[in-house]
Amino acid sequence: MGYALDRQQHPLSEQGLPRRAGWRNEAGLGLAIGWALAVVCVLPMVVGGGIAVVLVLESSAWGWLLADAAFFALAALAEEVAFRGYGFQRFVQSVGSLGAALGYAAFYAIVQALLPGLAIRVLLSL
Repeated sequence: MGYALDRQQHPLSEQGLPRRAGWRNEAGLGLAIGWALAVVCVLPMVVGGGIAVVLVLESSAWGWLLADAAFFALAALAEEVAFRGYGFQRFVQSVGSLGAALGYAAFYAIVQALLPGLAIRVLLSL
């Protein structure tokens, strides 16, 4: 849509994924904050019995862990590009970056409302 409607030459860069110095630090910070929020959201379910945790230390389990991590990382990136793409850009122009981040977090939580934990969805979408 960025190509067609706004004649953007680099629509992915316009979505907040530009190639610039320091991107590794930003990615690391985002990964650290994301995992911290995930642990904060999931830990009460583990302790309260909502999630069963099984620890498997076989060598094949580590390979599957890496494959699963790569799959979900790529799936999450694809979802972010699709979900927060063109619409998010327009929302930033309308209400600013903070308003767009909060608004899209709430919108994403509402879209995912069929799943339990609305507050957790808002935190994870931020």
